[in-house]
Amino acid sequence: MKIAEMFTNAGLPEGVFQILHGNAEVGNALVESSIDKLLFTGSAAVGRQIMAKCAQRLTPLVLELGGKDPMIVRHDADLDHASSGAVWGAFTNSGQCCASVERVYVHNSIFDKFLDLVLKKTKKLKQGNGLDPTVDIGPLTTLAQLQIVEEHVNDAKNRGAVIHCGGKRNSELKGYFYLPTVLTGVDHSFKCVREETFGPIMPIMTFTDDYQAIHLANDTPYGLTASIWTQNINEGKKMAMEIRAGTVMINDCVFTHALSQTPWGGRKASGFGRTHSRFGLQELVTIHHLHTNKLIKKDIWWYPYSAGFIRNFVRFTKRFTDGYFTKLFALPSFFRLFKMKKN
Repeated sequence: MKIAEMFTNAGLPEGVFQILHGNAEVGNALVESSIDKLLFTGSAAVGRQIMAKCAQRLTPLVLELGGKDPMIVRHDADLDHASSGAVWGAFTNSGQCCASVERVYVHNSIFDKFLDLVLKKTKKLKQGNGLDPTVDIGPLTTLAQLQIVEEHVNDAKNRGAVIHCGGKRNSELKGYFYLPTVLTGVDHSFKCVREETFGPIMPIMTFTDDYQAIHLANDTPYGLTASIWTQNINEGKKMAMEIRAGTVMINDCVFTHALSQTPWGGRKASGFGRTHSRFGLQELVTIHHLHTNKLIKKDIWWYPYSAGFIRNFVRFTKRFTDGYFTKLFALPSFFRLFKMKKN
């Protein structure tokens, strides 16, 4: 509704931008209508259902789906900066951002110091009503989402993970509050590492070299965003080129969705197509090509053909595929072809 208000104030004609409120029933009606194109943001599971329905009508679509975004902390990272980024990236909006940091990989040489900084900063966070300006973290949106977070953490607990803080609901608050949770001793077989959580938990793992870090970051069905934390920007860019994600940030995380000039979208199960930037605008344009022949009245490749025409055409094409000097010798053949058709 706020977007509609902004468009109205900007002078957009009435009816160009329209809003339909509702649940899955309204969404399903849109999908089954004769719309020109559909852009959907949501879960991978629902995205697959929408894609199947759009296929029946050949409705083009853009899908921005889930993520399991990795954060790589190299041995040369600024640890104070990186640990603050991890805490914000994992816990802002109670972890309910499609680009939230959901997996953290730390070089084993700095693991202990990084973990210590993360825990100190996490324990300072205040949870409560988001309308309170002193509150850092609000609740989860639904009971179902709270239960997913609990399922992922309990799976980790039962398999021997170490819960350094959090790991349970906030019993001091009414509502769907789950304490910010930091855990170690997990791997890629754990639900909290493999499946999208969309909640305030931060699983931390280690790596030994950049090659292993890239492999671990790519070992996921998703590919929305990723982040690399390093003081060696050139090495960070080299790693970024190897990570299969729509956006890779260096020394930052999450926020690029707010940059309207940058493309937004993912790879693999995170969807396809782009919103934002000129690429996002082009998604909303249908290419309409117009061609007008203003040079000649009769193209040389039109009927009828003759033996002489074919000989000259073959001679012309053979010469024209060579270098610039040879192309000059092809011009007489071209003019002979043109003369044949003109006559």
